[in-house]
Amino acid sequence: MSVLPGRIRFENPDVVGKFRASKYLERKIMEAKNRAKRYFKTLLNIAAGAGAVIGGTYIFSRIKEKQDADTRLERMEQIIDEIAVEDEEFQGKKFKAKEVAE
Repeated sequence: MSVLPGRIRFENPDVVGKFRASKYLERKIMEAKNRAKRYFKTLLNIAAGAGAVIGGTYIFSRIKEKQDADTRLERMEQIIDEIAVEDEEFQGKKFKAKEVAE
C-alpha cells in the first residue's frame, strides 16, 4: 500500500487489477474515517457542553458569593450604625448625669 495525497493506492496482488475489491476497500476505509470523525465530533460536543455547564456554574457561584459578601457587609454596617447611635445616647445620658450631679 502506498499513500498519495488525497488517495490511497493498494499494491497488494489480491487487489491489483480488481476494481471492485479496490473500491470496496476504499469505501470501507472512508466509512471508518467518517465514523471516527462522527465519534470525535460527538465527543467534542459533549466536552464543550460539560465545559459550558462547569463554567456557568462557576460564574454563578462567584456572583452568589459576591452577593452574600455584600449582604454581610451591609448587615455589619447596620450593626455599627446601631452601636454608634446607642453609644451617642449613652454618652449623652452620662453627660446629663454629670451635670445633674454637679
